[in-house]
Amino acid sequence: MAQMLSVINASTSCKQYLKVRCIGTYFFGSLTEAGHNIYWSSRDGERMLYWGGGNPNGWGCACALDNTCVSSNLGLCNCNTNDGNWREDEGYVTDTSKLPVSQLHGGDTGSSGEEIHFTVGPLECVL
Repeated sequence: MAQMLSVINASTSCKQYLKVRCIGTYFFGSLTEAGHNIYWSSRDGERMLYWGGGNPNGWGCACALDNTCVSSNLGLCNCNTNDGNWREDEGYVTDTSKLPVSQLHGGDTGSSGEEIHFTVGPLECVL
């Protein structure tokens, strides 16, 4: 971690790719921190309430920024649809004060047919 933080601090910009594929799950059960079923943790262990590509000062995923989310259920992420179809949300985390991603959490997978698959890309920095 110390080496990664040294690289981040010496860089002009950094980013890390996150992707979630899901079926039969809710990203957000409610608009409270406790209602988040899928989230990532910052380097300090802070629970992050947005997904890669989403608003770092708010909630949701990249599709919420351009209103392309499939779900009308809160309209914040494609993985908040829970309609029996595979969905995905993806994008880059660019807030260098939170990078690197240290942990992923996937919930709402207790029943058969509910799955979550994560992809985490490498930390990419420009010196």
